[in-house]
Amino acid sequence: MKIAAYLDDVGDTPDIACQTLQECDIKHVVIRQVWTGNICDLSDSACQKLKNIIDKHALSVPMVASNLGLIDCNDLESIPLETINRTLSVAKYFKANYVRIFGGIKNTSRNKDVINNWMSLISSECVKAGITPLFEIIDDFPYSYDIPIILELLNNNRHWRLLYDPVQLIIKRNVNPFDKYWKNIRKFVAAIDVRDYKIGHGFKIADAGDSMIKQTIDDSKGIGYNGWYFMEFGLGKRISDGLSKQAIFKESYEQFLKIAK
Repeated sequence: MKIAAYLDDVGDTPDIACQTLQECDIKHVVIRQVWTGNICDLSDSACQKLKNIIDKHALSVPMVASNLGLIDCNDLESIPLETINRTLSVAKYFKANYVRIFGGIKNTSRNKDVINNWMSLISSECVKAGITPLFEIIDDFPYSYDIPIILELLNNNRHWRLLYDPVQLIIKRNVNPFDKYWKNIRKFVAAIDVRDYKIGHGFKIADAGDSMIKQTIDDSKGIGYNGWYFMEFGLGKRISDGLSKQAIFKESYEQFLKIAK
């Protein structure tokens, strides 16, 4: 299995997080939120500082998780090319093969053509950069519960792949993500976010919630899936028993290994 973890979920600081990954024998890290904000909003010097830490621990970066496209879908056309190129240059700097990019969020209206044009532009720029865009379906995406439209957009923009996070699909709506989403879109999936959520009770360790994550992992192995599994436990610190973020990560990762056997 190809396993990576979100840096901000693993430890209290980037250095501690990288050390924790080494202790867990995980050799890959996904970069998302770092210090003061999203990785793509950091200065060049801050990016260099982070890369030095990651290189010191001999970790590779399969994906940079940008917030590009996380705006009203009708405003996607207003995003400057410079902003897109900055995102891709950060991904290239960390030698990531993938970059997470959103397809807009819903507001008072939605426009499929605008989203399609946005995805087409991103495809063109990513091909030039040698990077694959990963589309994460979130609850706020205008067509998040319209599978035919999602499939149409992906079929129209073949360079895109999916970052599949079942928690995003149940956090505001009680649906079966395995039957409704995974079975329909799995051929496009290049990475699976491994985390769980119990409706009405919050985030849980893997297989203790309603995201059908164990069924997804089992099925992925059954169909010969060769993509990534990104550890995104999102449990933070457990103040009640004095456990640090890194201790919680280790506990959660052990649970993942059990259900992934």
